[in-house]
Amino acid sequence: MPAEMKSQGVPGDKLELLKGVSGAFRPGVLTALMGVSGAGKTTLMDVLAGRKSGGYIKGNISISGYPKKQETFARISGYCEQNDIHSPHVTVYESLLYSAWLRLPPDVNSKTRKMFNMEVMDLVELTPLKNALVGLPGVNLSTEQRKRLTIAVEPVANPSIIFMDEPTSGPDARAAAIVMRTMRNAVDTGRTVVCAIHQPSIDIFEAFDELGNKWPTPTKLSNAMGSMYAAVIFIGLQNSASVQPVVDVERTVFYRELAAGMYSALAYAFSQAIVEIPYIFSQTVLYGVLVYAMISFQWTAAKIFWYLFFMFFTYSGMIAVSLTPNQNFSMILPEYFPHHGTSFRVL
Repeated sequence: MPAEMKSQGVPGDKLELLKGVSGAFRPGVLTALMGVSGAGKTTLMDVLAGRKSGGYIKGNISISGYPKKQETFARISGYCEQNDIHSPHVTVYESLLYSAWLRLPPDVNSKTRKMFNMEVMDLVELTPLKNALVGLPGVNLSTEQRKRLTIAVEPVANPSIIFMDEPTSGPDARAAAIVMRTMRNAVDTGRTVVCAIHQPSIDIFEAFDELGNKWPTPTKLSNAMGSMYAAVIFIGLQNSASVQPVVDVERTVFYRELAAGMYSALAYAFSQAIVEIPYIFSQTVLYGVLVYAMISFQWTAAKIFWYLFFMFFTYSGMIAVSLTPNQNFSMILPEYFPHHGTSFRVL
């Protein structure tokens, strides 16, 4: 727990940054990991890549079904960090050559390594800067050129898995397009590429195959409440309002038939409820299941049925119009609910 938060009275000795995070990344699929600033994208990438040196990590990480061993995993994976960290005293080509010599298997000969370096440089369009000194940030290479170098240093090691932490945040639109082409080419060779991105353009967003959301316990609560609000407005109130004119017209007929002794009020109410079930059920299930799945609510029978239960607003409209003199009063009935208590006044 940071000292600043402790001084503000936050209890506990540990600050939980990630909780209940699970997922899978597949070969040949370009996956985008998205979330607002502070959602924990970088923290999650550091944990997955084995670069997190502080804090406490609990959970299981498997590679093709087997527990991950960091020593082996580091040889088959690459991590393009958000910060462009390079030695300032070497050239662009030497940076790639250094990474290739130390990370490629020893059975790869010198000619193959140099050829692979040149291919990667052409891929990220760094060939014109082959002999340029890396230098310090903002001195020799521009921000987007350093970002492209950060990305190029990893593929020269020929990794099977590549993690990229916001590679499109620094470069301009042209460089970002080059970065996306580089990632797409890597994915098309059967590699697993996971990229954390922030505020992407539509072109960059559409270049990904899958989207993994990493949202704070925002945001998640706001999404859930927003979906419930939309369900009430677009499904509930619409159904409630649409049934009221029908019940209002039929009520006059009901009074005449009831006076003639044709049936009891209970039988009439029961038949009205039964006849609405097929329509309400089909509409509720179709809308509810789709929305429930997209919001990633928990898949338990009790919660699913409870969610679907609140879609049955048609019956509330029938009750409202039955308890009021006419349709106009039934439409404004909620305004007469007292702010305390569970009963309401009928005018």
